Amino acid sequence: MASFSSRYPVAVHVIPLQALKGVIAGGALLAKSHIPACQQRRTTRGIDSALGFTGVVHFYLSASPENWSAIPILAAQLGPSRDPPFPHVALAFATGTLTDDECTICLWNIAVSRPQVTNVCRGGNWARGTSGEKVADLWKQFRATDPSLEAARGYWNGAALVPTLERHQIARNLRLLSRAARGCPELLLRAPVSLAEEVRTCAFSNEDADSVERMNPPWPVERYQWPEYDAGCRDTCASRERIGAYLVGDAPYPDDLDFDRVRRRPKPEEHTRTRMGPGSEGGAS
Repeated sequence: MASFSSRYPVAVHVIPLQALKGVIAGGALLAKSHIPACQQRRTTRGIDSALGFTGVVHFYLSASPENWSAIPILAAQLGPSRDPPFPHVALAFATGTLTDDECTICLWNIAVSRPQVTNVCRGGNWARGTSGEKVADLWKQFRATDPSLEAARGYWNGAALVPTLERHQIARNLRLLSRAARGCPELLLRAPVSLAEEVRTCAFSNEDADSVERMNPPWPVERYQWPEYDAGCRDTCASRERIGAYLVGDAPYPDDLDFDRVRRRPKPEEHTRTRMGPGSEGGAS
């Protein structure tokens, strides 16, 4: 059992609904280096490439199996916004099946974290759309400052430009896990990641769950109602309808659907309406 499993018993990988078809067919999760560009998140693919993370599959470690709003990508794509949500599903499994030797943990949000470099910039998050080259250059400057282990939150392992913990480093530095960005460490597993029967497919509306079940996945399908996910808004339903045609073989992969859009913060009155539940006009749309 991995040394972090008692603290983070669940690993979660999030994908847009249409991507599940390929995962089921292949029985595994692939790294960005093996996925067509149209199926990758455009907001992260350049960053991952520049920082040396294209050969791994990204998971979030969760302390609570059903605390879905704590998963950054789910909150970004399904949570309240002035823009419509896009259907996503999560694949979750127990980390007790892992060993430290096969794991790498990153305590930064690889896609957006910005380290503090004195006289250069403050720490925080990059604006979406920042070039991978600019992000990589700042991480190189951060490393040149020779930060402490606590400040770096890990070691520079291999070719990766962001500090990580791997193999024996994990158990020796469990105290650092509390420094994870948004309290949610990233687990990186070398691709391909085969999916065993213990994997759970988690959908966050009945509409999404119905779509998943039409694919006859080999893993259990679990339904969770996320009150702030406006699954019934017009644009979301239109996307789901096109995805459905692809899932049953009546249409090609919908590569023009923007499943990784940067969604704007909701206005206060929109957030109030969204909390009334899915199906209200307005809400997250």
